[in-house]
Amino acid sequence: MWDYSFAIPSLLILGILLLNYFALQRLPIKINRTFVILLLIETVVISSDIISSWACENYSDLPISAVYISNMVFFVFFLLKGFFFFVFTCNILELDPKENLVRTIACNRNCSSNSLVKSNICSR
Repeated sequence: MWDYSFAIPSLLILGILLLNYFALQRLPIKINRTFVILLLIETVVISSDIISSWACENYSDLPISAVYISNMVFFVFFLLKGFFFFVFTCNILELDPKENLVRTIACNRNCSSNSLVKSNICSR
């Protein structure tokens, strides 16, 4: 049996964060939109984790397609959460993931240093 004692309080905390976020006015900038999307995806991940874990525990009472679909929803949103953490990190660090990531990080961190490697990367 799966222990729900961690997932349900996590959902309550996410609900409080979302209520607080929507109650206050925020600027509609990219980092705020990405943060809200990340919170919503995390809510779907935890909710679908609870549902799919319950479905896996009671697989004999449910149609097999319901078990498969609940697990697929969980894993799709779980992978989507990792992608949006990457997007959120890029927004915070002001990186453009479409460019060469190594060049972007090196050039944003001060290319004026005497490091030969940094100057070669930034000059390309």
